[in-house]
Amino acid sequence: MVKIFTKVSVIMILAAFLWACTAATQVSGTWTRPGFNGKKFKKVVVIGMLLNPNAQNRATLENGMTADLQRYGVNAVSSAGILSPELFDKDGDGKIDDMDSAKAIFAQKITESGADGALVISVKRVQDKTRYVPGSYDYYFPSSDYGYIDVYYFTTWNYNLVPGYDVTTTDVFTETNLYAVDKKELLYSVQSETVNPATLSDASKSFTDKISREMVESRIFLR
Repeated sequence: MVKIFTKVSVIMILAAFLWACTAATQVSGTWTRPGFNGKKFKKVVVIGMLLNPNAQNRATLENGMTADLQRYGVNAVSSAGILSPELFDKDGDGKIDDMDSAKAIFAQKITESGADGALVISVKRVQDKTRYVPGSYDYYFPSSDYGYIDVYYFTTWNYNLVPGYDVTTTDVFTETNLYAVDKKELLYSVQSETVNPATLSDASKSFTDKISREMVESRIFLR
């Protein structure tokens, strides 16, 4: 009986641990420009904007979304080879040197790429949350020994209670906007939350899989 209680406790804790380590993305809101019924774009450039940007993180996000869209038949390309930070921040201080000049260069580079759509992914916030999972009682299998009150009492005392524990998760809030390059207007926006990614790669995989599928199934991208 002790072995049964111990095994059930381990399984419950392990299941909770595995749940806590699995990233999941859900859509929290969408907006579509009135009159826009989707479009088959010639080329969509994917632009990643992170809170702590670096080339590798940006490439992970952009390449993940690009690959997922391509699997759905959308001609998507990463902006990594089109928009370099040095174009707008020559002195490397993390700030745009000249806004008017930056806007002109941005428009020129996007136009030269041949893209008629731009998908901008912006990580808005990263937040840690801790919640307490209360203790619970194991499911047990009655035996003939339970006919004795002292056996039942002390077995329950020692092995029946699964202690409570804290679970900390990290939530990543993201906004993804689709723009028409020619008119520079917003066509579609989707807000999402990715819960408990173990790594940036894990977050990116969960996010790009969910959002690419959402846009295709909503017929934002026509094929």
